[in-house]
Amino acid sequence: MLVVIIGIRKSLDLMFTQRELKILW
Repeated sequence: MLVVIIGIRKSLDLMFTQRELKILW
């Protein structure tokens, strides 16, 4: 369970970072 939650959080963080980069650049 914890591993799944961590994976989801990592994927969400990656998506958010990509969005921020797109907005900044």
